Amino acid sequence: MRRGADELWVLWCIGNTPTYRKGVFPQYVHMIELSANGALFAQLERIQEINDRIRAGETVHGHQRPIVVHLVKPAQPLPLDPDLYAGHITADTLIDQGYADACRYLETFTPRGLPLSPEITQMNAFLPSLAFRETMSGAFSLGETEPTAGAGKGRSTPFTFHATISVDDMEAFIQNPEHAARLVAHISFPPFGKDIPTKRGSFNLFKASDDPKARLMTYGMAFEHQGREYYLAGTKTIRDDRGADLWHDTTRLYCRLHEGGDERGAVVGAGVLKLTLGELIKLVSSMRSSLEGSEGRQAVLRFGQFFLGTLWDVYAPMAQKADGMAREASATRDAGTPP
Repeated sequence: MRRGADELWVLWCIGNTPTYRKGVFPQYVHMIELSANGALFAQLERIQEINDRIRAGETVHGHQRPIVVHLVKPAQPLPLDPDLYAGHITADTLIDQGYADACRYLETFTPRGLPLSPEITQMNAFLPSLAFRETMSGAFSLGETEPTAGAGKGRSTPFTFHATISVDDMEAFIQNPEHAARLVAHISFPPFGKDIPTKRGSFNLFKASDDPKARLMTYGMAFEHQGREYYLAGTKTIRDDRGADLWHDTTRLYCRLHEGGDERGAVVGAGVLKLTLGELIKLVSSMRSSLEGSEGRQAVLRFGQFFLGTLWDVYAPMAQKADGMAREASATRDAGTPP
């Protein structure tokens, strides 16, 4: 500001919630949050004082108009370093989330900026939550409007997404079909390019209105390519019958690509994305609850059964075995690393 900037953009990653969490490490994090937020709030007070002087007709540090502050932040506090080290969160997910958070602010901000008050760093209150990662890929073709037709013609142009789905309030998600989970992702599609981040995304799981025995999983992802907006809308229709039918239902996502920012736009492409056995096991392994100990394990079990039905009983043990082997391999590598 002293060097002439009259518009300040802050990228804020420090938590600020009304929830006080127990435990040595969470309390250590709270000290960092208190220190960082307190320092920022003092700076905001200083900027407010300067703006008041400018509005009174004074020129301050060469400024004759009030200083504007913008702040980009996540809706919920970010996962901490131990989660990254343990593989509960990935660098790709953090990049995707940061991009989506920035897009969310840019879509709603005003030139006046934000009020210079402590509330601008406030995040959603802590609720029992759960997150998992999912990768799907399959044949996809531009110019088609029906998924099966697009899959038939698009074998040389696979569409792939790597998504992280966050259920910020698990109880509301399970009980309320209108309660969507957050989805951040990056996509690859040969006609468009590689690792394109999504601007926003959503995931829903609810019962189909015309078939009480069926459930629908819907995925939505908005992204840009060469300055144009696109929206991928995908649906799984799941009937919880044991055997090949359930496997097929759970691992096939029938997709349409729309022009514009939502499903109201014209369909410009279609295809069918698949979840391989290996990716399904990785999905189950990646499920993490914000709760600790037995409560966390019960939360994962409950959501896993809600999400996968009877497939959970088959693939959860396989995921646990894969997790155990990965931990043993990591411990072996660490033991062989010189101090």
